[in-house]
Amino acid sequence: FHPGFLYKTPVTINTVDSDSKRSRLPFSTDFYQYDGTAAPLQEEIAKSVAGTQLGHAGFRLHYPLNTNEYKDEVMVFQGASYFRVVGPQQVYG
Repeated sequence: FHPGFLYKTPVTINTVDSDSKRSRLPFSTDFYQYDGTAAPLQEEIAKSVAGTQLGHAGFRLHYPLNTNEYKDEVMVFQGASYFRVVGPQQVYG
């Protein structure tokens, strides 16, 4: 998730490779879509983060949980304390 609105404090997201090496996932405007009225923000954000470490507000995971044709949202983590997880044939509630 992109930082902003209620989630202004970035969280650190790390990735783990096949050798169990941990790396920080850097912020990049390439990870986000800036459509319509948000399009001018991409350039402004790119300028403001040059030389600084803007982070992410969270992330979500998609997986073909119920059918192979659709990747369901199965996990969401945002901020320091918000998270949701679902299993097969379940919905967030």
